[in-house]
Amino acid sequence: DRCREKRWWLSKRQLLELGFERMISKDADMVSASETCNSET
Repeated sequence: DRCREKRWWLSKRQLLELGFERMISKDADMVSASETCNSET
């Protein structure tokens, strides 16, 4: 199976807890975060 890109929606509070305050836009209540999986096995 091909590696699928993990996507999830995080709230501002979750982003702050994870330390992603840089990704938070002033007008966005929810931010789409994506994690690219490595093809190395």
